[in-house]
Amino acid sequence: MLSYTALKHLHIACVVISLSLFILRFYWSFSSPQQLQKKWVRVLPHSVDTVLLISAISMAWIAGLNPLDHFWLLGKIMGLLAYIVFGYIALKSVGSQRGRILAFIGALFWFALIVHLALNKSL
Repeated sequence: MLSYTALKHLHIACVVISLSLFILRFYWSFSSPQQLQKKWVRVLPHSVDTVLLISAISMAWIAGLNPLDHFWLLGKIMGLLAYIVFGYIALKSVGSQRGRILAFIGALFWFALIVHLALNKSL
């Protein structure tokens, strides 16, 4: 079993990788859509996000955190759901280019909010 500290480092690494892959895939969706068809591009982001989610749940479990008792954690969960929705819209080839760009900006906003809540757990 990984320690809380090891999980935290794994979690942070996955956050950086996940955001980087999201930005890269968004860029490719406009500049090189064929890149999005490569197997590693279709598999790696989901694998990283799975490890990210498992590490988050594991840390909360180890620390005995309940989202209903810690509003910063509930906010992170709600922000994650919003990030997923906006990210999905941004990466899909449906909808207008302007709408996808706005969704991308929205996803980055929710991502920044999640990071802010993680760094300032005082709510």
